[in-house]
Amino acid sequence: MVTKYTFSDITEVWVCVSELLTSDKAEARTVVFQFMISCIRGQHSDNLGFLRTIFYDCIKSHNNNQDFEIRLMALRELCQDGRNISSFEKNLVKLLSEWVNEIVQQLDNNQSINIQQQEGQTNIIIPFLTSEPIVNLLINVVKFNFSQFEEHDISRLIEDIAIACRKSKDISDLECCLNFWDIVVRYGYVPSSSLKSYVNVLCDKVNHDGPISQTSWHIMRNLLKSHCAYGSIKILCDNLNVEIVTVESTNILRGSVLFLGWALWGSERIDSLSHTYSVALSAMNQSTKSYRDPIVHSEILVQIIDLITKYEKNIALLEWDIILDILDNTRYHFLECEALKERDKFVLDDAIYFGSNQSSDLAVIIIYSKLLLQIQTLHTSSSFGGPISRFISLIQDLRDYISENTILMLLDYYEAEHALYPSSPDWLVMLVDVVNTFYIKRSSPNVRQKILTMTMDVYEITKDIYQEKLLEAVIIPMLTNLHEEIDVNLSNSSMKFLIIILKEAPNRWFSALLKILIQCCRCICINEQSDVKPRLTHLPICKCVSSTEGLIDVFQYCLYKAGFLDESIEVFTEIVKVLGDMTYPTICRLTLLQLLVRMNADNDHRIYFIENLDLVHILHRDGVITEQQNSLPTSSSSNTSVSSGKSNVKKKIERRGSLRDMASSLLDRKEFIRSLTSDENKKSDTPDIQDNTEHMNGIETECRFRQIVLPINLYLRCLIDILTNDKDWDIYSYILYHLPSQLSKQHLFCAASNEILDLRSCLCDWILNNKLAEGILLPTDIKKADVYVIAYQTLTILISYRNLFIKKDRDELVLAFNVGLQKWGHSAKPCVHALNVCLYELPLSATKHLQNTLDSLSKIITTSTMSVHILEFLSGLARLPDLYVNFTESDYKRVFGIAVQYIQYSHAAAGQQLTATDTNSISTNALSQYEHIMAYHVIYLWFMSLRLSERRKYVTFIVHGLLVANGSAQNVDEQTETCFDMLARFSFANPGPKPEPSFITQVLTDQGKDKVKMSTWVQGNSFLTIKTMKSLGWAEITIRRPSGTVAFLCKLENRNKSDDVDHITLPATLMAHYDPDSQNLPLENHVDQSHANEIQLDSSLDNNKAPFTAFSTRQQRVINEVFTSNLSNETNIVYRKDDPHVDPSFLFLQFSPYPDLISKEGPIPLPEDDSTTRALSMLDLTPVVDFYKIGVLYVGKDQTNETEILSNIHGSQDYINFLNNLGTLIRLKNCKHVYTGGLDTDYDSDGKYAYYWEDDITQVIFHCATLMPTDLERDPQCSLKKRHIGNDYVTIVYNDSGLEYAFDTLPSHFNYINIVISPHSLRNQTESTNNNSFFKIQMQRRSDMPEIGPITEFKMVSSEGLPAFARQTALHANIFAQVFQKSGGQRNMEFVSNWKDRLRQIKRFKERIISSSINGNGEKSNIGGLGDSIESNTMLGLEPVLDFTRYV
Repeated sequence: MVTKYTFSDITEVWVCVSELLTSDKAEARTVVFQFMISCIRGQHSDNLGFLRTIFYDCIKSHNNNQDFEIRLMALRELCQDGRNISSFEKNLVKLLSEWVNEIVQQLDNNQSINIQQQEGQTNIIIPFLTSEPIVNLLINVVKFNFSQFEEHDISRLIEDIAIACRKSKDISDLECCLNFWDIVVRYGYVPSSSLKSYVNVLCDKVNHDGPISQTSWHIMRNLLKSHCAYGSIKILCDNLNVEIVTVESTNILRGSVLFLGWALWGSERIDSLSHTYSVALSAMNQSTKSYRDPIVHSEILVQIIDLITKYEKNIALLEWDIILDILDNTRYHFLECEALKERDKFVLDDAIYFGSNQSSDLAVIIIYSKLLLQIQTLHTSSSFGGPISRFISLIQDLRDYISENTILMLLDYYEAEHALYPSSPDWLVMLVDVVNTFYIKRSSPNVRQKILTMTMDVYEITKDIYQEKLLEAVIIPMLTNLHEEIDVNLSNSSMKFLIIILKEAPNRWFSALLKILIQCCRCICINEQSDVKPRLTHLPICKCVSSTEGLIDVFQYCLYKAGFLDESIEVFTEIVKVLGDMTYPTICRLTLLQLLVRMNADNDHRIYFIENLDLVHILHRDGVITEQQNSLPTSSSSNTSVSSGKSNVKKKIERRGSLRDMASSLLDRKEFIRSLTSDENKKSDTPDIQDNTEHMNGIETECRFRQIVLPINLYLRCLIDILTNDKDWDIYSYILYHLPSQLSKQHLFCAASNEILDLRSCLCDWILNNKLAEGILLPTDIKKADVYVIAYQTLTILISYRNLFIKKDRDELVLAFNVGLQKWGHSAKPCVHALNVCLYELPLSATKHLQNTLDSLSKIITTSTMSVHILEFLSGLARLPDLYVNFTESDYKRVFGIAVQYIQYSHAAAGQQLTATDTNSISTNALSQYEHIMAYHVIYLWFMSLRLSERRKYVTFIVHGLLVANGSAQNVDEQTETCFDMLARFSFANPGPKPEPSFITQVLTDQGKDKVKMSTWVQGNSFLTIKTMKSLGWAEITIRRPSGTVAFLCKLENRNKSDDVDHITLPATLMAHYDPDSQNLPLENHVDQSHANEIQLDSSLDNNKAPFTAFSTRQQRVINEVFTSNLSNETNIVYRKDDPHVDPSFLFLQFSPYPDLISKEGPIPLPEDDSTTRALSMLDLTPVVDFYKIGVLYVGKDQTNETEILSNIHGSQDYINFLNNLGTLIRLKNCKHVYTGGLDTDYDSDGKYAYYWEDDITQVIFHCATLMPTDLERDPQCSLKKRHIGNDYVTIVYNDSGLEYAFDTLPSHFNYINIVISPHSLRNQTESTNNNSFFKIQMQRRSDMPEIGPITEFKMVSSEGLPAFARQTALHANIFAQVFQKSGGQRNMEFVSNWKDRLRQIKRFKERIISSSINGNGEKSNIGGLGDSIESNTMLGLEPVLDFTRYV
């Protein structure tokens, strides 16, 4: 109907029909578009109106690829096959461009599928445009509507078609694209922004055979006749300077050469172009300099032959120079061609033939020969317009039929006539001729030695003026083949000459000279003498050792020489190349390695060299190791001056059970050291790298501090390649050993992000797939597991590069550490330490693998050397609840099981030490005690980390485990008893460590002082104290147990028959939940001033309305507030706090004698005398939680003296941030609720503030030196500060000095452990966070202390995780220091924890009370331990009683 009839408006019809476009059925959508086409065909354009735009929007927005063909048909109908694009001319190009891109993408997909289906077939070509009318539509749109498009629209189409043209290999497709190209240039113009793509497509397609090539040249001719001619010529020239990457790039180069030649001097040359031949020749010359491609070179030479053939008389001298430059640049095709080595004369031979199958290399030689013959013909006929001398020099390279006597006579003549000096015309040309003819062509040694001597004299005399010319024409050609020199004397003289020139050569020639030196680093001993081992000894003709020493000499010279910035970078790059090339001798590579591993960078990224390496000692033997350090350029951190010399560093090894120091053993091998440092192996005429100190002293001061930019990424890439492919154990082990230390210098590797990623990937792959050191023959004293141990140190350092890693990389890093826990025995310890760091640096990845980590730890708990580290790991993890938020019951039991098993092993070890006398002493070894304490510590922390509702289910498991751990002993040990007490205390409530008297208690106690009565009983392992007020019915019940004290306030609800009037009960009850101290605001802000002086009680309570004057002013204000009638509800809400949930089972267990439920003795009343009072007071004075005091020092820049460090009153911003996250800042004055570790809380004599941290069982005070007052006039030695910090077992040292911190900097009898933090990377000043700040943290301990903690080997930790990591490490160190102070060395004493001490106090007093009462038989009662009354032979008989979950 719409086809036959014209409607005035069919919009509403279309709206109804268009709803079918959302249908899932293709037929329905096709009908809609057919309806659209019918509307377009049946209605006149004027009648469509706005519906034309609606149709276009529908076609554009419908993105179902199944309907592409019908959409294209609709669009063609709508725009009349490209002739009418009104209403959508602004958007049509974008739509067509998107369609072209979709088709290109479809081509990629089809090709991939086709390749998979037809594997093994090649040249599979899939057309994608011929079968589609979209290009024809695009051509028509551009042809008929070019003026309506913006320039960027045309550019977009050109770029899209260019992509399509590059991807398609089908001839018909290419023809379609070239047709579009032709339409653009004939009916419009090529925008300048797309001109390069336009030209490059033509350059690429002109390489095709047949009509494609002809069409491309036809389009290019039209383009060069347009206003784009000059731009196109420039693009063609620029193309010859673009790096060759792909075959397509090579085609573009060849096409550019063809177009330039055809356009300027071809048979169809374009006369309108005014460019000279030099334009094209210069571009071709540049291409020959940059690219060693025989195909491109062949085409260049062919075009030059064509130019000379047609227009040789029009070629200018400059253009001949360029042609000869091209010949010089392409001459290497002769020199490197294997087929020409046995041919004597070939350049002038016009019958050169290499067979029918000629490669591109041989083809270019043939063309080159024709060109030389062509020029020679011109020269013979006196038609050559170029520089004859240059051509003759080129030909002279082929002369090699002259006798030795004739050469010597000629040289004597030149010397006598001074023909080779500037006083003679053409002296340089003659010198070049002599060198090229008689020196380079390997004449007799006498002739060559004489030429070298003459050349050295000429250079020394003329270098100030003619240095560059001599280098270019004479010296570089002379020394090019120095590495092949077999004459010893000539080799030594040439090497010395080369080193001198390198230190003086301008930048232009430095690379060529350096290349010569690098070539000499290769060992030729194997070729000359097969039975010589190149690493041990070398033949006199071998130049590898002297050249390597020379290379280092040149590098250190350039590094600090003004104006040699580029040279130093270049030398460094070449050094890295030599290091990574396995064909170079081991001696050379190790020498360079010893230089590079000492490279470091400061915070300003300035390079310097360190003398003493910060090594990670993993593989070594016990004892003293001597490391021979070679003479290498080094530098202190204070300046960059170079020093040299031998040094013997003795390092005392303090680790137990370690194996071998890999690097030291390598350096101790005599044959290796001798070849580098022994005087007997050094020739007198060989440059010595030790002799540069005197020279460096003469360098200007400003040059010493010059910043050098080196491509460190190349160095790291080289190390990765060596670890991947190299099989030389000496090189491999040296890198593995030194890599962790160098990687910690993050400023050194700022530009090596990709290499860091690759290093992580490689190490993880080698470790997870057991490929590390694969194929390497290890020494007999090195095991494969030892190699993995040191590799894990590198992985640990890589944690500090976490910002470079994606989530998958971080997960793999943690997985590698998990694998190392079990796979290799010696790797468990470094892996646990690394995982400890991961908890803070990679929390998400650590959480992901945490269950596997615990599973692995539970399987290696039998390893004695791992116990401390596993327990410290679990202790640290317990204080990071976010990491185990998804733990299941089995996970928690696994943690408890690990701790319980350590307790069991500790008891078993103690049982083995019991003598036949059945002594009750336990092992007092510090490390054993520490392990025992940490096992219980882990149980405490993890049990309290559980939700209150979940704790009950783990009691049975813990109780059973502890009873099993006690074995067949008669009594449960005291530590286990305290653990049982802890379970009873915290299973059903979260009480504080000790009661804090509430306000109601104060009120009741103050009002009934004269009526208070108190009695105390000892019941089990607790003191139960009841304090009552007779007339009021109130009672306070206090229960003192080993793990803490609880207090209850209760009231007798039975009616009291006393006549006393209770004026306190009602207001006290109303104030039961009131806690004025919990508010941060001063109470004065909330008190009703009308009731500030007294309290008026209700008449029903007291008819006399007498005020309570016994209260303090503060108490009275609060009571006034409670009873003020106009006090708002809002105020009450602010002051009141809901009671925490307390399970009834908690009350039962506290009032019961648990765990001593089976004792035959009942509660024992204590006498109301001074002894009971003292016992209760002593017990109350014994802390319920563990108190620790830790010193914190800040070391400023260059500070090493004790007084300087203690006198600091502030630190860096990073130090301040560290303190703020280390703990909570508290006010010391009147601070009674916090353990201050001896800091004054009355007069601010130790400062106003301190940092403090606590959890359920621990309180830590930090003695920060910068927060303590400093008065150098009254206290010049800062003794007031030292009296606190000097008595701390552990000190955190924030070392900003830039120097190593010595352990005895702050000498003290109690200074056991230092935790030294050194900034290793600083955040960018533009960043608001410290995400990129990392710090080196390492533990220093007294020499007689065993190893603990994860930072015996330094670790890298970020600023975010540093405070918590340092605090946790310091906390563990303090625990161990306390144990060691009691039982370390010759001190055979037991360390007693606070809970155990409280338990012993209760038992001692109980025993004294029982002993004081004598039975009727005259025998004293004997108090025993838990388990005395059990009749079973095992501890498990106590389980029904001790597992209180069975009856509560």
